[in-house]
Amino acid sequence: MRLLRKHIPAYSFRMIRFFSLLIPIYLCFVSTVLAAPALQLPVDCQLERDCWLMSLPDADPDPAVARDYVCGNQTKEGSTGTVFGLANLAEMEKGVSVVAPASGTVSRLRDGEEDAFRSIKEQAELKKSGKECGNGVFIEHSDGWTTQLCHLRKNSFVIKKGDTVKAGQKIAEVGLSGVSDHPQITMTVRQKGIEIDPFSGKELKAGRCGFPPQSLWTPKIKTDGFNLYDAGFAEAAPDFGLVSQGKKPPSPTRKSQGLVFWFAYFGAQKGDRIDVSLIAPSGMVLASEQIVQKQDNPRQYIFVGKAVPQGLTATGKKTVYKGEARLTRITPFGETMTRTISRELKID
Repeated sequence: MRLLRKHIPAYSFRMIRFFSLLIPIYLCFVSTVLAAPALQLPVDCQLERDCWLMSLPDADPDPAVARDYVCGNQTKEGSTGTVFGLANLAEMEKGVSVVAPASGTVSRLRDGEEDAFRSIKEQAELKKSGKECGNGVFIEHSDGWTTQLCHLRKNSFVIKKGDTVKAGQKIAEVGLSGVSDHPQITMTVRQKGIEIDPFSGKELKAGRCGFPPQSLWTPKIKTDGFNLYDAGFAEAAPDFGLVSQGKKPPSPTRKSQGLVFWFAYFGAQKGDRIDVSLIAPSGMVLASEQIVQKQDNPRQYIFVGKAVPQGLTATGKKTVYKGEARLTRITPFGETMTRTISRELKID
């Protein structure tokens, strides 16, 4: 009796072999993610109210390209950390706690670096000396995982090298030390010395974006990049250097002969469309402008204004001027997303 043999095409064997090769890679990836610590927000604040996500790690190793984990550009070339920022220097000086993102042991710590805005030359000198992190700390977690926190405030540490810390425990405060042009902290995640993107769970040097992420954050952190964080009115174009320090211009009065509406946002991206309007109490648009962002910028200030030689009118009742900024962005996936920020100015 002859045995019947069913013919199996050669390509089937090739496909079986291909998927069998993928299995150990997949299992290795899954085990790495499962072994990772559950990370929590390293700043004691509420995102999009007291603090903002400024920048993501660069998931593309190509030195000519900067892409975040969704193939967007909410990052900068060569960045290995996640940046969280405050509105201005005045908020930093109030004291905003930096907390341990996960339980572990403090293995390294540096303090004593000044909190200050620095020139390009001063920043270059810090990089040359290896102190671009400023005041910082390394925390060792289980299975070779570590987190590094940079730009912490001088003399704000409440822990020391060798201490065991719990997730959420205060370790210092948000600062302006090292190479930093805004009150912020930068957190870098590593597994056995290899930088890991906490939003995707993947190695940064792998150079892959747009794949289903395995976030290490608990709870997950929203990364749409719409961080319109401050706005106000002035009599003339504001000094944004002072605004970044928390020194906002005085509010216009009835006698003011100029009226300006300004706003600020983190994570400006090339191609963003910004519509800004200044509206009179009658509803008439006093000034408006539509701007298309020409380049990526970590922080952007924009304003519109109108000369009012006769002063700001009042009718016996409270007169209300309005300012509104609307930001529209096309995501890497073709979605249109819009956010607004608005303010009212009441003139008695």
